[in-house]
Amino acid sequence: GQDPMQMYCGAGPDTLTTERTTTGARVEVRYSPGCEAGWARMWGTRVGDRLEMTAGGPTRRAQTEDEVDTESYVYTVMTAARPG
Repeated sequence: GQDPMQMYCGAGPDTLTTERTTTGARVEVRYSPGCEAGWARMWGTRVGDRLEMTAGGPTRRAQTEDEVDTESYVYTVMTAARPG
């Protein structure tokens, strides 16, 4: 899995769903038609919050490691995906 920002897949992707957790964090599942890949991201998190995404391959994970992460997006690496 590659980093969606470094691969420029994070520019203009489709947001497939947005959810709010019980702690108030937001989670999105995103898809880039140009990169044919999906990933998940979260924000409004607390240190230690985790995100796991499985889409027909290895589980992709992201975790809020420190206070800097709580002030930005934390996202998984991408996984190959197709719409639908």
